[in-house]
Parts: sequence; C-alpha cells; structure tokens
Amino acid sequence: MVRNCRCVSGDVVCNGSVRAADYNVIGVRPSSGAASTGCSDASDSIGARSGSDIAAPEDGRTLPRRSPAVADPVPSFLEKTPQLKHNHAMRLRFFVLGGLLLFSFASPAAHLKLDVLKVGPKTYRNVTVLGVNATDLYVTHAHGIANVKLKYLDAKLQKQFHYDAQAAAEAERQQEQEDSTYQRSVESNLVAQAQRVALAAQKIALAAQKAAATSEDSLADPVSDQSLLGKPAPAIEADKWLGQKPMLKEKFVLIAFWAPWSIPCRNWIPELNALQKKFPDKLVVVGVTGESEEDVEEMAGPRMEFACAIDSQAKLSAAAGVTSVPCVLLVDAKGIVRYQGHPAAIDEKKLQSLLAKASE
Repeated sequence: MVRNCRCVSGDVVCNGSVRAADYNVIGVRPSSGAASTGCSDASDSIGARSGSDIAAPEDGRTLPRRSPAVADPVPSFLEKTPQLKHNHAMRLRFFVLGGLLLFSFASPAAHLKLDVLKVGPKTYRNVTVLGVNATDLYVTHAHGIANVKLKYLDAKLQKQFHYDAQAAAEAERQQEQEDSTYQRSVESNLVAQAQRVALAAQKIALAAQKAAATSEDSLADPVSDQSLLGKPAPAIEADKWLGQKPMLKEKFVLIAFWAPWSIPCRNWIPELNALQKKFPDKLVVVGVTGESEEDVEEMAGPRMEFACAIDSQAKLSAAAGVTSVPCVLLVDAKGIVRYQGHPAAIDEKKLQSLLAKASE
C-alpha cells in the first residue's frame, strides 16, 4: 500500500505518522526556518516534480538519504531574481517620478492659471504663467504672449512670486548695462559694415573708371590726375612760327616738344616728317621749342618738314607737364589728348588705326 506523505511543521508525515524528518525528499525544498533535511510548508502535500504524492514503503522502512546536490535543481536565490529586478524597476520609476514632481513644483509659476491679471492699466484674461525671474513674469493670455513687470503687480502676487524690489532693481540695472553694451556693439558693427560697403563701392567705381580709361586703341593710360590723357589739350600759343602757321581745325595734331641741341630729338625728326607726308589731310605735325630762332636755324640737320612754334617762355610745355624731350601730345579732332609721352609709341600702323576709327 502506498502511503501519502505531507509536510507538517517542517516534518514529513506519512498517513498521520512523522517519518524521517532528517531525510531529504525528492522535490522538497527546505524552508528558511527548517533543518536542511526537513521540508517546506509552502504546499499541503509534498510532491515530486510531476506533482504526484511521494510514495513511502508500507512496512515502515525509512526513506533513503539523498544528496543535497539533487534536492533542488533550481537554487532559491535564482528563483528570487525576477522579484529583485521588479523591485529595482519600481524604485527607479518612483525616483524619476519624484524628480519630475520636484522640477515641476520648483518654480512658483508652474501650472498657475489666472482668469484675470491686472498689470497697471492693462488687463489680461485667460492667463497661464510660463515662468518668472527677478523682474518679469512671462505669460500667455487670450490674445497672445507677454512679459510683465513684477513691480506693477499687486502685493499678493508679488509675494507669491517672491518679488524682491532691491534684487529686481539691481537686475534691471545690470540688464540696462548689458543692453547698452549690446547697442554700442550693434552700432559699431553697423558703422564698420557701412564702411566696408562704402569701400567696396569705391573700389568698384575706381575699377570702372580704370576700365573706361583704357582700351585696345589706347597708346598709353593715365596713372595721375596731372596727366592730360582724356582731357582737352592746352592751346598752342607761339611767340613766332617758323614757316607757315598750320590749320588745325578738325584734324589730329601731333605736338612735338623738342630742342635743337638734343640728339634724340634730332634723330626723331625724320620719323615726324614721314608721318606728316603719310597723312597730310588728317594729321598736322607741329614742333614746339623754347630755344631761339637762331638756335633752330643753326642746327646742322636734319631739316624739319613741318611747322615749328617758338615758345620762349615755355608756357605750352609747362601746361603739358613736359619734363624731358623728345615728348609728343597726340590730340584728336575734338581737341582731346589721346597720347602723351615719347614719340616711339606713335608709329604709322597705330596712327592709321586711330585716324580710321575717328572718321567712322
């Protein structure tokens, strides 16, 4: 016959009799208060892993002793792990929730709603307070968002928001200083920006001016305001003409400043003679010297084949800014100086191009 065994107060009881309390039973886990070989009162009946009762011999023989190593294949501390994890998660959630509550109620303005808020002569309705500092209250209202000065609130609200008049005055003073510093910085930046814009405009204008002063047809370009390039030529006033006074109207005029004693000047006379012969209807070559008529006539050669003006006071050369000879001015039919400098820049090909474009 099979006896049914149960756990009673830590002892194994089979059919009402206490049996082998100091022996382990398969599937029996000792309780914290029982001996290591006892049983647990966690369940009314002591069952094996399958849940069936433990069978004991009918003749009353004692149950064999079993090794503690196989008494419970699942250690009790592992069975408690999920419970520990659950408790830890619950504590973490309470900690986070508490932090959020503390943060929410740290400001006296949190979640404060007012039906009406009077600030001096103004009245705001349906007000929600967003935040507060030493001087201002930040709110939304029925018509938008605003900030109002705490010093204009009634005493009750000032007390609620811990208004300190002295601290507010100091904060406003510091804010005024910061605003003033910022305003000066903005003004300084605006001035600097305006200066940069003006400088850029000047550079653009200067670049445009330089671009307009030069072209493929230019024989030279001005680099000084004292240059006559692009300006009306000075009038030719002579003390005396050697030869017949030329007709200059509606023609190009090549004014050659020279001196009879200068070898470079004498070397260029044949070139000037050739240009006068090449373009007799469009060009007039005029020599200008500050030397006397006698000095010119005593020059051994070469012979000049164009008109020459005696300018004993050197008025024309001074007006033209001549500092060395030979030097020429090429004046177009409108009386504007097109070239000023050494005659080497004036050759037949370039002069032909200038005369052709002028007649177009």
